[in-house]
Amino acid sequence: MNYYLRIFILISLKVNYIDAQTSSCNQSATTINVILPQNTSASIPGNTTTAGNYYLCGPNTNLYDTSSSATGCRGIFLNSSCKFVTNTSGCLAVNYIYAKNTSTVIIKAGTQQNTFLYYETGATIIDQVGLGNTFSCTSISFPIVNCGVTSISESNALNSQFEFFPNPANDRLNLKFISNKKEFSKAQILNSTGKVVKEVDLYNNTQINIEDLQSGIYLLSLKGSNSTSINRRFVVAR
Repeated sequence: MNYYLRIFILISLKVNYIDAQTSSCNQSATTINVILPQNTSASIPGNTTTAGNYYLCGPNTNLYDTSSSATGCRGIFLNSSCKFVTNTSGCLAVNYIYAKNTSTVIIKAGTQQNTFLYYETGATIIDQVGLGNTFSCTSISFPIVNCGVTSISESNALNSQFEFFPNPANDRLNLKFISNKKEFSKAQILNSTGKVVKEVDLYNNTQINIEDLQSGIYLLSLKGSNSTSINRRFVVAR
């Protein structure tokens, strides 16, 4: 092969590789399915079977992959001071990870080699499996996401009177009352715009079906006597 032709081919391959890198570092057009607020620890549920993208707002937002039979492609977007930990079972839940500076990604042994990791140079990457598809980006463009839920708020004064779980939730919310349950007559669930999307009579219920809610951030509001209420934020993640 002609010497100059070989040089031309090598340069073309290099340019194409750089173009592909730049394209992969720009994810501004990606659709986000689950938004996790700051100071939150959450997990990808063990029975996850559908695709979706998780956005970690930060700071101090942690996400753990606990799924064991997931089949859908997933993208994880980590802002600064966030952490994501892959599963040890080697399931196929996560295929793309994008990490900003000062975020932390832990790739545990057993993670599938079809996982692609793109990270800014200031991110901390702990790779226990020798992942082959890791790429450094000067900067990564994330989708524009509203991490501040300003239309709903949480009240803390009465929060110790009840507990609920799991959070994030998939199909059910379980309520556990520390004080007298009869003090609370009904529960409302509000979406991120403050709209009531579900209302439940609490007299005979300690479990709320949320199968019909889309993934996202919600507010659980318990209505009590004397016009009191307890507001707790939770995440629906599928």
